Amino acid sequence: MSHVASTYAAVMALVSLSTEDGFEIVDLPAMKNFLVSVKNNFKAHNSNNFFSFMSDVDLQKHDNNDPSKYVGTIPGGGAIHVNGELDIRGVYCSLVTSDVLGLLQDNPALTDGVGEFLLGCQTYEGGFGCSPFGEAHGGYSFCALAAFCILS
Repeated sequence: MSHVASTYAAVMALVSLSTEDGFEIVDLPAMKNFLVSVKNNFKAHNSNNFFSFMSDVDLQKHDNNDPSKYVGTIPGGGAIHVNGELDIRGVYCSLVTSDVLGLLQDNPALTDGVGEFLLGCQTYEGGFGCSPFGEAHGGYSFCALAAFCILS
């Protein structure tokens, strides 16, 4: 099964070779399709980003305040693999891979809602968790900051 962290590592290995020959082995259309397949472009409740999505959700009414039931449906997130965990690591790995391979230009399928998803991962103490409602962590905060830099 394709995995964004392994894909990220392979592309970074190609970068370390510092040759164009290395990049020529990458099937760019297939890579773009894979990265779009792990990006959550789901639009629930007529929402297209985290904040409008959450304004439509009444956690108390539906799920006894259990946000874990919603994380996989939040727009803008990125999964580690198809049907895998949707979190900030997937966003980071996908954005870096897309940027290095030149796939981000004019490609909203890879960027729409990502900034809002990342902001939704920020916790009350200022750091970033793996997903909305998660606990802040230095590694996840790095992923968020780096992803924001790529999104400019």
